[in-house]
Amino acid sequence: MKNCLAASEPQNCLHSHIRNSWRFGMQNFSEIRNLRKDWLRANLALEVKVLRRRFFSHYYHCMPVPIAVIDAFTDTLFQGNPAAVCLLSDEQPADAWMQSLAAEMNLSETAFLQPQADGIGLRWFTPTREVDLCGHATLASAHFLWENGIVAPHETARFHTRSGLLTAKFVDGWIELDLPALPARQTQPPAGLLEALGGPSVVYMGMSRSDLLVEVASASAVCQL
Repeated sequence: MKNCLAASEPQNCLHSHIRNSWRFGMQNFSEIRNLRKDWLRANLALEVKVLRRRFFSHYYHCMPVPIAVIDAFTDTLFQGNPAAVCLLSDEQPADAWMQSLAAEMNLSETAFLQPQADGIGLRWFTPTREVDLCGHATLASAHFLWENGIVAPHETARFHTRSGLLTAKFVDGWIELDLPALPARQTQPPAGLLEALGGPSVVYMGMSRSDLLVEVASASAVCQL
């Protein structure tokens, strides 16, 4: 029995050592796992906090702002020439914000209206840049103002723009716009223009501040362009 005990003691000690090592290893693994969970929770909470902050920033800037899509030159839904109209508060947003909204609307023009003491500030943005003038978006803006009671039907809407003062009146159910006159001056056709148009017989060619005017001999010549 002594020999057996003597022989078995190292084995028992070895088993005890293995068990203790295993327990120590599992304890360390458990601690590491808990630390990893805490790290993941902390990072996830941080990411959620950042995302929530970004979301509420976007929500704050976008949701309270009235915006409508109005079809100009038509009395039929989803016809005509659409423009987005956005009514701003007294606080002027950053140009980058307005450009981003215009890009998201993805229409030819988005009009931004901002009430002023002597009228309405009006700016036009395409999906890529700000422009000096847009007729159908101005028409849509006037319709928006009257439909929402911001301007009374008997009052003239006064728009302060990069192209100067524009006015709109409500006359017998129609909207009458007073846009700036941009007279064209006679000029020579730019290189390659006539070829691009198919070589029509040009009667007159003029250039204004923002447009090139080409007059051809007849209406049929226009249809053939």
